[in-house]
Amino acid sequence: MALMVAVLFAILFQGYVSLASDPDPVRDFCIANTDSATNIPCKNSSDATVEDFIFSGIKSHGKFSETGLASIPVNVNNFPGLNTLGMSLVRADFEAGGVNVPHFHPRATEVAYVLEGKIYSGIVDTQNKVFAKVLEKGEVMVFPKGLVHFQMNVGDKPATIVGSFNSENPGSMKIPTAVFGCGIKEELLEKAFGLKGKDISKMVTKVNCDELNARLKVEPCHFLFWSVFLHSHAVIHHLPWPKTQCTSLGRAELEVGRGVDKPHSRPRAAEVVSVVGLRKVEGLGLQTMALMVRILFVILFIGSVASDPDPVQDYCIAVTDSETYIPCKNPSLVTVEDFIFSGLNSTGNFSETGQAVLSVNVNNFPGLRTQGVSLARADFEVGGFALPHAHPRATEAVCVLEGTFYSGFIDSQQKVFAKVIEQGDVIVIPRGLVHFHKNVGEIQGTLQGIYNSENPGKSMFPTAAFGCEVKEELLEKVYGWSAEDISKVRGELH
Repeated sequence: MALMVAVLFAILFQGYVSLASDPDPVRDFCIANTDSATNIPCKNSSDATVEDFIFSGIKSHGKFSETGLASIPVNVNNFPGLNTLGMSLVRADFEAGGVNVPHFHPRATEVAYVLEGKIYSGIVDTQNKVFAKVLEKGEVMVFPKGLVHFQMNVGDKPATIVGSFNSENPGSMKIPTAVFGCGIKEELLEKAFGLKGKDISKMVTKVNCDELNARLKVEPCHFLFWSVFLHSHAVIHHLPWPKTQCTSLGRAELEVGRGVDKPHSRPRAAEVVSVVGLRKVEGLGLQTMALMVRILFVILFIGSVASDPDPVQDYCIAVTDSETYIPCKNPSLVTVEDFIFSGLNSTGNFSETGQAVLSVNVNNFPGLRTQGVSLARADFEVGGFALPHAHPRATEAVCVLEGTFYSGFIDSQQKVFAKVIEQGDVIVIPRGLVHFHKNVGEIQGTLQGIYNSENPGKSMFPTAAFGCEVKEELLEKVYGWSAEDISKVRGELH
């Protein structure tokens, strides 16, 4: 009976738990209201200005930690314009030998783009397989959501990367801090790591949770292992569940006081733990055994299947063989090269508008499949420009790597938000809105675009309006032009 109640409770609240994912926008933008005196989540749109969509705090590196890392996060907490747009980024600088300790982001995939230097980067999947390689300038590596990853500057000069995330607030769990710095019982840690009490005490003393949180700017870590102290030597039986139902169950039988379910995380699910009964175990000399049920939720609305697929495994390297229908590469055949893209170290071919774009999405980087992120490098000659366009499936954050640009977008009320931005500035373009860029500086300029979709799409409005087979009669009425004018524009586009 208790088990049935627990299962019904989980099913009823499945939709509620799924609210933990980034909210899907139902308006052009929602500038987070930082006025604590009100309960209004969004700033009045009539009061929004272009400054709400620009962040200028990553023009130089931050303060270096003892590990030789200086990171400046750009998320909804310090850039309110990202609210509901489902993306964020970080600038990370490394001294020679500097390290970004093993960590993971519970709410986002990360794409790391090396701007300068040589970085040894890697991930550890849930089968404890390591994918690691030295990355150089212009290379990109994807870190799937919830998987442990690390970075180290192995060059003899400082290094810089830009990390982009498909969440407005990805979170960051530093493994040393989470395990040894957050008040987990030392008895549990002794059993989990096979170490003596004095060794654990030494490590706990060395890692001060509050101090590290302040220094490394990580989130409070008290909740990752909130149910671990309830576990003992566990035998877990995973129960079959209909595929695509976004729910799974596990049953764990736990011997009293003898063993430990080691500290862990669920990279693709929230977890509800309910103690539903006790029973005696014959032949073990134990009085009781705790019986627990885990209800696991994949954070996914049934109605949101049109968006990027939420991962139900560590990664899914897209199969590009058109003769097969297998969506993912066999995990045993996956190598570190599947997570790395090396094509952004030079400019592409310039168009007649003075723009050269190199896109990195699931179509040319199969490792992005199910990860919900992509990026692009756009170079502009002096006076070069990007025609008005929109990305129907993604918000875009644009970071100026070099040069000076006039950039902006138009909301659905025909209000224009535009400004001249310079090296180190970031402008966020809400999903589906028309936007543009022009190099107004005296040197060639470069932009990095970051998207919260593996395949954001691109609608070029001169082409969409005049380059397709829309009847000329319709276009004449819409634009008030003559048939001759329409034909002339179409000729230019072809």
